[in-house]
Amino acid sequence: MTLSSSDTTLALRISQALQAYFDRERIVGPLRSNEAYEILARQGLIERDRYQG
Repeated sequence: MTLSSSDTTLALRISQALQAYFDRERIVGPLRSNEAYEILARQGLIERDRYQG
C-alpha cells in the first residue's frame, strides 16, 4: 500500500495538532478518542459527523 503525499501531509498535520493540544493543556496520560475527534474536527482536519457529533 502506497501513501500519497496528501495522505502523508494530513498525517503530519494531525500529529502536530494533537501534539500542540498536549503541549497547551499539559495533559499526561491517555487522550480519549472523542476528545481527539473534537480537536481534529475543530481544526478542519477531519469531517465532522453530521449525525453523531
